[in-house]
Amino acid sequence: MTTTTNLNLKKPEYTDFADIADINDNMDTIDEKLHDTKNSVVAFTSSDVADGSATAWTTVTKLATGEKHSSLFAKMSQMFKNVRYLYKLLGTTDISSIGNGTVTGGLSSLNDSFANYILKKDITGTTSQNGNIALGISAVYYTVVSIRVDSTNPGIALAWNATNSQWYAKILDTNTGAIKANYAVTLMVEYKAVASRTA
Repeated sequence: MTTTTNLNLKKPEYTDFADIADINDNMDTIDEKLHDTKNSVVAFTSSDVADGSATAWTTVTKLATGEKHSSLFAKMSQMFKNVRYLYKLLGTTDISSIGNGTVTGGLSSLNDSFANYILKKDITGTTSQNGNIALGISAVYYTVVSIRVDSTNPGIALAWNATNSQWYAKILDTNTGAIKANYAVTLMVEYKAVASRTA
């Protein structure tokens, strides 16, 4: 008589007499193993780490039917590590008083507050041959609220450059409308953030 590899079930030879006791023993073994798996041990390669030790996100392939337990647990351990990494990035600062208390709600609330905040910038320089002077302000993220000039007799035309999505001002003579090339000027600019702008 031989036995099976995993559960040691009895396998009578053709020359052995059938023994009901052997059959009953096999049935009892199968019943016990199938009924209670809470103490079963699965060997797998774990990628999980302690809280605060995860340093990067790792892509995990999707779960597929027919996978072995070792493969499933290895993937789950990787996802646990990724969750710990996200938790580390989020930090532990209480944001319940910002927005609706969620990360997205907090960011939205801060973005709305920032959108109403007026920024100020003084720009001193010399206009180009076309009378232009760059403001150094992104036209994608900001809109110019007001612009003043400290020189006498200048006019200002505000525009944005579609190539680099930057605001610039064109300085003009208010009497003739002619551009003021190579003209030294100081501008006082007020601007604020916008949700989006198509360049």
